[in-house]
Amino acid sequence: GGGIVPAGPIMQYVGEKPTDELTLFVCLDENGKASGTFYDDAGDGYAYKEGDYRLSRFDATTNNGEVVVKETLVSGKRAPSWKTIKVNVVGK
Repeated sequence: GGGIVPAGPIMQYVGEKPTDELTLFVCLDENGKASGTFYDDAGDGYAYKEGDYRLSRFDATTNNGEVVVKETLVSGKRAPSWKTIKVNVVGK
């Protein structure tokens, strides 16, 4: 408990399609909290060296029985590649 595992669709090759939906598998700890990180870049080339990447941290907490997830940009300057985030709470 206490971890968040990000997952996206299976991609067979680099240029296949962007990640439209990001799924977060949230495993709350005994205090109702969880966290995890997600790294995203173009998938090829060296643009990440110039900051074209995104390292995000996700933090989940519970509020009146509802799980709330917040994303924080840790480093990089890439915009999120996902349009939606789907949250799956595991073990609840």
